Amino acid sequence: MQDAAGAAPPGSAPAAGQPAPPKPPARAPDATVDSKPAPAGPVPAPAASLAAPARPAANPALLAMLLRRGNGLLVLGDVSGARRFYERAAESGSAEAAEALARTYDPAALATLGARGIQPDPEAAAAWYRRAAALWAAERGLPQDSGAPK
Repeated sequence: MQDAAGAAPPGSAPAAGQPAPPKPPARAPDATVDSKPAPAGPVPAPAASLAAPARPAANPALLAMLLRRGNGLLVLGDVSGARRFYERAAESGSAEAAEALARTYDPAALATLGARGIQPDPEAAAAWYRRAAALWAAERGLPQDSGAPK
């Protein structure tokens, strides 16, 4: 069966004596498919480094502004908002911000603030206190403790 132009409708077999329509090109495998074999067991997550990473010096004015904003939110009782500003400053290398961030997770510090509706996290507090200590040591040029027992 052919249409007025003499072509067969899609999906139909070519008429006798007609050449077969060209086949579509083969698809390349998806780039997202990994051809490597899967690991035999669970892959452990990389350990978080408490040492201060080597970064370019952050803008002191920006760090001061982030700390002021965090402190202002903390005074208003917005602990989660303060955490955002402290974390950004701490990740830029501010020891003061890392210590302030640790206090926002510390159960004793939250009780002193009279914070309500925010959950303390002693493990996060300890991790941020360690990070603050590493940043303070780096600022003062002191050797950093690896955290391993001696």
